[in-house]
Amino acid sequence: MIASSFAGMIILGTILLSLPAATADGTRLEFVNALFVATSATCVTGLSPIDISTKLSGFGQFVILILLQFGGLGLMTLTTTLYFWFGQRLPITSRLAMQESFNTSPNQIRRLVFYVIAFTFSVEFAGALCLFIYWMSVGQFETVGQTAWFSIFHSVSAFTNGGFALFSDNLGGFQKNYVVQLIITTLIILGGIGFLVVYEIKGWLDFRVFRPAVAQKFKLSVQSRLTLITTAGIILVGTVVFYFAERGRSLADFTFGEALLNSYTMTILPRTAGFNMLQMTELSAGTLILVMMLMFIGGSSGSTAGGIKVGTFGILVAYTLARFRGNTRLDLWHRSIPQATIDKATAVVVASAAVILIATMLLMFSETRGLGSIESQTKFVPVFFETVSAYCTVGL
Repeated sequence: MIASSFAGMIILGTILLSLPAATADGTRLEFVNALFVATSATCVTGLSPIDISTKLSGFGQFVILILLQFGGLGLMTLTTTLYFWFGQRLPITSRLAMQESFNTSPNQIRRLVFYVIAFTFSVEFAGALCLFIYWMSVGQFETVGQTAWFSIFHSVSAFTNGGFALFSDNLGGFQKNYVVQLIITTLIILGGIGFLVVYEIKGWLDFRVFRPAVAQKFKLSVQSRLTLITTAGIILVGTVVFYFAERGRSLADFTFGEALLNSYTMTILPRTAGFNMLQMTELSAGTLILVMMLMFIGGSSGSTAGGIKVGTFGILVAYTLARFRGNTRLDLWHRSIPQATIDKATAVVVASAAVILIATMLLMFSETRGLGSIESQTKFVPVFFETVSAYCTVGL
């Protein structure tokens, strides 16, 4: 059902983007380009064979915005919301799909779905408001309407981890802009941390801060703790490694604060957001490996992000360390992790790696046909990078 809903959105998006009204000059987009952009937007990837800032009209950009919103939330989430809104009982197939999608129990679905919708639009509104106030204060655009449109579009694109931007250089013009980078990265983190995790954090703060007398009644689940710790660790390690790897290269002309901020931002963006802040062609091969690792890990389960998921990565790292210590089972925070969960995480990683390697091999065959051996080998890193970026819905 989830796959069918995405396919339906892609088909509808392709039709709308193929209309003359979708382009700035009134000509029809080539079918393959319309299909590619619709797929990229629905799957919140951000890759595009055209410059949407100049090629598409306001209508075409609005279609992308809707596809990003529906793709980030998931059509199943919106359908479930309508069922609950009109007081209808959710079909068992939809209930099972939502339970699997959000990795939650059946009795939490109704409350969680309404929370997801409210949280999404609240955060996107707050992000758009912050961007609007800042861009108005610095005179970024000529009109109030243009400022509002750019603010809304980039807030939604950041929260859904879409990676589409209405600037020809994506976000390259904000390399030394602290405000825009912090707003965008905050939206990306909130969208990629996972709705269930944010829901539990809200409950934890409610009991710990606002009602401390009953604090013992609420504890974060193992999944939320693992997600938060793993996410923080990835961001910290990634920022440090990126800074020292690129300080004498792509970050050479930056001050210490600007270089540190860009290192932090470039650790956030590959985790499926895909905005371009620094050009990938300027990065060293070692840094590209780091970026590909971040892309492969991605965001959290039940979020707008892609990749194998932070929880999957955290589970496998913890299990590997447990095996090195001689333990045959994994215990986290006095809870035993079921072997089925570990097996599922392993299967996700193996299947993802297999798809990426097979796709890379096929692309190498097609992209290096007729080239010499040395010349064909130089194609490997770009092709491998693009494949990981596409599969993990990053968009770099």
